[in-house]
Amino acid sequence: LKTFISDSNSDEEKQNGCNKSSTFLSVETLSKADPNEVSKVISSVLFANVKAKHIVTAAEEIKIRFRGEVPESQHSLQQIKGIGPKISELLQRINSRKDHETSDTS
Repeated sequence: LKTFISDSNSDEEKQNGCNKSSTFLSVETLSKADPNEVSKVISSVLFANVKAKHIVTAAEEIKIRFRGEVPESQHSLQQIKGIGPKISELLQRINSRKDHETSDTS
């Protein structure tokens, strides 16, 4: 969710939007969410109404096209409406960091 909120918002605005978003943490939940409700949750970020619509649309696409799993490749990520090169690279980095953290046994 924080990734979709974008660089045009301050770190504080991004964190505030994400702190309020625990209701919408899964692709399944977001895909069924009312964009107006998502917009209320992320109201502290710029263009919350537009971003809320993009978030819900992206979740719907992920659910249908990728069986609910966020794709890992930049190419696949960029096929989702609202995700371009910058966001896909960021998502790929986040996913690889998570993989590293879960496989690190030291």
